[in-house]
Amino acid sequence: MPCIFCIAVFMVVAGTIAASAIDQMQSALQAKSGEPVTKTVDSDSVAKLETSFRVEGKVAPVAVTIYKTSGRARIQVLTHDLSPQGVRGLQDEIALALGARIVDRSDLSGNSLVRETPPAPPIGEPDDRLGAQAWPSEPRPRQ
Repeated sequence: MPCIFCIAVFMVVAGTIAASAIDQMQSALQAKSGEPVTKTVDSDSVAKLETSFRVEGKVAPVAVTIYKTSGRARIQVLTHDLSPQGVRGLQDEIALALGARIVDRSDLSGNSLVRETPPAPPIGEPDDRLGAQAWPSEPRPRQ
């Protein structure tokens, strides 16, 4: 489901993002969302914060992955129930709360192939989803 995301860069970063800065971001997200924020990952290189926001009358779960050494974050809106404008607005709101600037965004058009992948053919039949491929008439001997 996490198809809609953006990449943000922290405006003031001097080296690796410290644990205290992650705690401040967690507090800022909680103040903005009004919901508890859970730190689901916290390693030397990455911290992942999860919460939800109410947007367009719907609850939108969000995951923010902070890459400590590069000073970047990935803001993922974990629902397809929002309009594109709602997603962009939510991403902008989160970036502002984190003190970051969005530098790139994904959109649904880039994910259309994933959602439209046809089902696999029955076992033993050629799979033309990746182009015509010759199947051996007899199985290869084990070596």
